[in-house]
Amino acid sequence: MNKVELFVNGKIFGGWNSVSIKKSIKNLSSTFDLGVTDNWSNQRIPWILAPGDECELKIDSVKLITGYIDSIDNSISAASKTISVSGRDKTADFIDCSYAGAEFKNKNISVAALARKLAAPFKLTVVKNQYGLEVVKNLTISQGETCFEILDKASKQFGYLFTSNENSEIIITRPSTLKSTTNIEQGVNLVSGSATFDFSNRFSEYTVKSQSNDFANEPELASVVANFQIKQSAKDESLKRYRPFMFVSESIANAGQARSRAQWEAKKRAADASKFKVTVKGWKKADGTLWIPNELVRLKSVSLGIDDDLLITSIEYNQSNSGTFANMELERKDAYLPEPVVKEKGDPFASQITKELAGR
Repeated sequence: MNKVELFVNGKIFGGWNSVSIKKSIKNLSSTFDLGVTDNWSNQRIPWILAPGDECELKIDSVKLITGYIDSIDNSISAASKTISVSGRDKTADFIDCSYAGAEFKNKNISVAALARKLAAPFKLTVVKNQYGLEVVKNLTISQGETCFEILDKASKQFGYLFTSNENSEIIITRPSTLKSTTNIEQGVNLVSGSATFDFSNRFSEYTVKSQSNDFANEPELASVVANFQIKQSAKDESLKRYRPFMFVSESIANAGQARSRAQWEAKKRAADASKFKVTVKGWKKADGTLWIPNELVRLKSVSLGIDDDLLITSIEYNQSNSGTFANMELERKDAYLPEPVVKEKGDPFASQITKELAGR
């Protein structure tokens, strides 16, 4: 079994007999739920833990989370006591809390600069990389919006993902091109799996409308002319039925940005129609490193009808009396990329989904 340790107030708490640690490219903050029943294994350290305590969580001495304890649950019986500890990394405050700073003087700001400004009050660092350089035009903030909601809304047109590392630093990123050194294969290391194909949230054409940049600094004039000067569309040609979907851009966008937003919506919904869940034994790949989100992995399963590279979007490191397992959610690698029109011949899952739904 893997050694899971929680470092709190200069003390090390281990011997957990139930572990659930979750990381995802869809959730900025990583989470953990740990539990132990009866006495500590070979430990005499009293339970001096409290919600709000800073902590570090390590797997086999490798730090995975830097954060806070959210909650503690104590229960006792005549024969034993059980203590459960739950928490998240430090980006949790960024997710939970409303923006309470001064009004933005610069309405045009890059995604990275916006992230740094919003993260500063929480003493969170935004990792510098090649992403987040695009400028958000005429940023508006609604009362009560959380910092993460503001950042997510402003950057959605660019298709960015926001994750955190082991030090709770915010990372602006895109789906990775890094490929796992280990495949997930039926009959080899795949313990269980499932595949879901769902077209209910897929549409034949996506239309994005946006106010023209020409009136960005003259709101009174913009209200007189047509409300939406920009209109761009993208099609999903795998859908044969007439199913139009129209929405307003989250921020003022030019024609190119509106087109990318429509393409992103079409591509993401097409990719979201195919989801896979798999469980493998153990938390580590053949090379000894942990399975991690935002990594491509080859999934081979005759029963699920799949032999392709998929993106690990989330992972749960689970350990209990039943054993040690990694539960993963996998999606198509193009799920979050702005791409051209989705054509059936360019959709590697189109024929597979058709066969699956036909019961072949």
